[in-house]
Amino acid sequence: MKLLIFLLGSHVAKLLADRVDTAVSYVRTEHQNDTVSWYVSGGTAKNGGDRSEAELMADSIAEHNANNTYSWDYIYDVQATNTAENFIIASKNVVFDDYDAIFVATSRFHYQRAKMIADNAIPARPFQWILGDVELPDSRYWETVHIRNVAADVARAAR
Repeated sequence: MKLLIFLLGSHVAKLLADRVDTAVSYVRTEHQNDTVSWYVSGGTAKNGGDRSEAELMADSIAEHNANNTYSWDYIYDVQATNTAENFIIASKNVVFDDYDAIFVATSRFHYQRAKMIADNAIPARPFQWILGDVELPDSRYWETVHIRNVAADVARAAR
């Protein structure tokens, strides 16, 4: 089986790490014999360094496969700066029909908004979801603010 794991970035290190760890754990448990392409999406370098979220995620994933036990490859999106851009850029650069299953990995608190964006940016695409549990004290509050702007965010990202 050929899988695509679409990993959404975060400028918050512990959220980024949780998303990676949750996705890797899921793949190692449920799909250890499958071919996996990791679509790592996040271009911002707000971590104080000059490396994108996508590069940081790929490095972290690779550490989990140090002995090359798994058949994994990477597709990098180092341009996206938000969730809407994550999906719009992927819709232009990924041939989703090449995969038997597509999973989106993000945080549980982010799921509702991310799904709304995905449904708007890539309609009729059956994504499955891998959700991490780590969140900040104000994560849910900010989601209630940002969810109001989903349609505008997708339209802006599509320009």
